[in-house]
Amino acid sequence: MSIKREESSSQGKDIEQIKQSEAGRVKRLTQTFEDITLQKTQIHPNKRKSGFFSHAQAPVGSYSQRLDIDIPKLREIFGTLINLLQREEFDEDMKSELECIFPNYLKMLEERICDLDREDNGIVVAGETSSGKSTLINTLIGENILKSRTTENTATICRNWNSENIGLKVYNEKYECIHSKQDYTKEQLSDFRKEVQKFTDVGSMPNDCSFVDILFPVSLLKGKTILVDTPGVGGSKRLAELMMKYLQNAVAFVFVVNASNAGGLQDDRLPIILREILHYHSANKMPCFDPSDVIFVTNKWDVIFSSCEEDSDEDDITLTWEKVKASIKKHWGSVKDEQIFQISLKKMKEAANNQFKTEYVRFEEKLKEIIDRNHVSRKQKHLRFLDNILRVLQRVTCGRILSSKLSEVDHQKLAEKNNQTMEDLVRKKEQINKDLRSQLDSYICSLSDELMYYVCSVEGKTQILTPPGKKDIKEVHVFALERKVKERYICFLENWRQSPEVICVFQDLEQQIKDSFSTLKGKIEELEKELMGSQYSPPNKDITTSPGWFPVLDIAGTLSTIAGVVLSSLFSSDFQDERKSTVIDKMYEKCVRIYDKETVKNDLENIYGNHYRNVIEWMLDGSIGDDIRSLKKTVLQVYEKRNEYKAKHEKYQIFKEALKDLKLQIKETNDDIAKVLETTRL
Repeated sequence: MSIKREESSSQGKDIEQIKQSEAGRVKRLTQTFEDITLQKTQIHPNKRKSGFFSHAQAPVGSYSQRLDIDIPKLREIFGTLINLLQREEFDEDMKSELECIFPNYLKMLEERICDLDREDNGIVVAGETSSGKSTLINTLIGENILKSRTTENTATICRNWNSENIGLKVYNEKYECIHSKQDYTKEQLSDFRKEVQKFTDVGSMPNDCSFVDILFPVSLLKGKTILVDTPGVGGSKRLAELMMKYLQNAVAFVFVVNASNAGGLQDDRLPIILREILHYHSANKMPCFDPSDVIFVTNKWDVIFSSCEEDSDEDDITLTWEKVKASIKKHWGSVKDEQIFQISLKKMKEAANNQFKTEYVRFEEKLKEIIDRNHVSRKQKHLRFLDNILRVLQRVTCGRILSSKLSEVDHQKLAEKNNQTMEDLVRKKEQINKDLRSQLDSYICSLSDELMYYVCSVEGKTQILTPPGKKDIKEVHVFALERKVKERYICFLENWRQSPEVICVFQDLEQQIKDSFSTLKGKIEELEKELMGSQYSPPNKDITTSPGWFPVLDIAGTLSTIAGVVLSSLFSSDFQDERKSTVIDKMYEKCVRIYDKETVKNDLENIYGNHYRNVIEWMLDGSIGDDIRSLKKTVLQVYEKRNEYKAKHEKYQIFKEALKDLKLQIKETNDDIAKVLETTRL
């Protein structure tokens, strides 16, 4: 008995410690919110105290400043929610139901409150060494501040701020300012450039310099937007990690490509960046930036044009342009054609009007559009988060109120009905899971069969070995035959994986997943309606439904896997004495044997299968699963603790009205943002 008492006492202490820890966290969260609110009301946004972000200013009447009007409203909504979470009605039972969907809701609230007041929403500019990245930054700034070189120039992160003052601040890894000078004049720009170079150049930068803030009037930078210049892709691991941190909260990402350097892409680094972005995006750690918003600036087209003028071959320019775009799309599948730009930053400055100047203007317009859209996206995601939390609280509260109003008999009937509905919902979820996975397997198998039938057919072989626009394979010199057969076979496979026929099949599966998601969400809403009775209101689709909820498919870096297999597995030329057609046939057959049906299925599984299995798991075990677990707790607790909840009926009524008022605030704020979008024609 003494052992049991000790265990019980220990468990009691653990529970008490957890409660104290949570209470302490709520208190700290409240204090954080109050500190931020106090700072915002005491300091005018354009006259901040000297400090880490003292130089950021918003152009009066700018689009970003108009959207910043909604920040105080969002902050007020967060503050109201925090106060509600400290009320007596928000008891341990409510916490457990909320935590089924938001396990770390206090941490999430803290992060989002801090995000409201971020001062470094960056336009992140990256690119390979000598691609013209610094030249692009200078063009965006409107002044040659950063030094351009053919070798790596920027050795640290440079953050460019819009400021009436001209100067710079230098920080170490602890975010301590180790150098500051903010009183340069326009006449002292030469000295200013030297000072910037001193703290950013590879050869002169101090060892303790971690990043540099450059202060300069930049009309492009609105409100809290900054221009982040990163070292060339392929630099140190520490700087690469820093770049990814800025990308988490970026409003735009611009990647500069050296078009004159065989496409200008480093195959091993760009896919890594994409996968990191997708990871942050799917984990909801990237509040506004979307992978499909990436802008690619292909620079140094003057070199290509000059070369083609000497050879008088305009077709080479078109072929190079198509090659560059294909290379970019291969490594960043979600990029849009209208976000790939053909520019010569050097030639653009030499004439008031030329094709490169026109293209650059189009680039700036697209950049501004993406920045504005993502500023809105950040606020809308905060609203969705708030609305989703509020919906759980409303369902739990209204469920208790309805239960306390019912007679014992009606309460028992409702409980039995809800339990049956829950069982049906779980069975429906399991059946959908089975059907979707089976459909995915079927699609992969069917595509594999179709491909092998085609490559083994006479028509397929002819099309693969002599594709449109290429020399007939029989006209290729015998010593180049092996290489050409392999190249054309691999090229066909890579194009097939991304072909409309293949993508269309998986888009069909994607639609089935979305339809299944909607079906299950509808069932959940029906159960919520039963729990809430007359207090039920349909979810606000404008707020709670995100058009971009479906994870982006990453096919970057996977399309070349067969290249290594085929190139390393095929034999060398042993058929020089045989007839050319026999040589072609034998080499083609070798390719087909190496890349057989099982290999096709494995590749499709790696590229598409793994992605969609993860999506199905996320949807059913994550989003839908969390809803079901929370609903189960609500149904169980309303049934088992009816008398306890009945005693608190009046308090729950007051709590319900407070939640209703907060929901109205969320809707009004969302409507205000929609009006700004409409008036600015975003």
